[in-house]
Amino acid sequence: MPWGFLLPSTEPARMREDAWMRRDPQRLDSIESCLRTSALPPPPTWRRCPASRPRRTCCSSRCSGRPTGALPSGTERLKKPGFILVTAEQENGPAIGFIHVIEHDEGAHIEQLSVHPGHARRGHGTALLHAAIDEAGQHGATTLTLRTYSDVPWNARFYAAAGFREADIPDSEFHRELSAAEQRLDLARHGRRVHMELQLGMELDAETFEKLVVDELDRLPDDMVDGLENVVFVVEDAPENGEDLFGLYEGFALTERGQYGLGELPDRIIVYRHAHLAACRTEDELRDEIHTTLVHEIAHFYGIDDAQLHELGWA
Repeated sequence: MPWGFLLPSTEPARMREDAWMRRDPQRLDSIESCLRTSALPPPPTWRRCPASRPRRTCCSSRCSGRPTGALPSGTERLKKPGFILVTAEQENGPAIGFIHVIEHDEGAHIEQLSVHPGHARRGHGTALLHAAIDEAGQHGATTLTLRTYSDVPWNARFYAAAGFREADIPDSEFHRELSAAEQRLDLARHGRRVHMELQLGMELDAETFEKLVVDELDRLPDDMVDGLENVVFVVEDAPENGEDLFGLYEGFALTERGQYGLGELPDRIIVYRHAHLAACRTEDELRDEIHTTLVHEIAHFYGIDDAQLHELGWA
């Protein structure tokens, strides 16, 4: 279960689950309990990782309205596929909220978004929600869902302001089980429950996407493309091995072509459609992402590795 640590004044940061969390999954129980009672204990020192491009509740209220005894334990949360983001008002300060997103076969689902009442109305819930939306999209989810109360202002209206819309409950195993669990807990006694969805990323057919790739290739500087030799550009939906890649260079870099001769199969620069569409919401963003991928993979042809590209700002 990946963990993230988010400060409202910074870009969302991702990090892997730390050893303390593996040793002490009850930390989540403590957070959940303190969100309903007193101040939160300060977390251990967390390793910060740089922001990266990317990954899926029945969202309570921003609090669930579920009986406290029915809340998942920290151990149960850590067993679920997905991610958790935690927020604080200052680095190494006390955690004052978190969002838990479950990934499943049909997409991503916000299981819980909670902010300590003493820190409400300061933008923490909004910051957590938008960070989770970005993370889910970068993990390849095309739809982010949640369940909440329709008539509580800081529930359905809060999510509607972020672009979520009320929709019919999908006919899938995950959502059928979720509905059954809500019925067992009788959550409807607190008010009408609604299913809400947010569409992530973009939808673009393969032919249109390929035209954008060609267009961005034509926009590259002549000095960059004129030196390309025996290279073909290919558009594919996604890597066959399931890796989360924007692009790939297959072949021999110019610096490795000492024994390179006639009859060699062309090198390939592959641009993957699904990863680009999942990471972007507008055509301008998509063009920028395609441009970055082309520059990155062409640089590999010239023998420039990832470390050098990172230093140059093209990682």
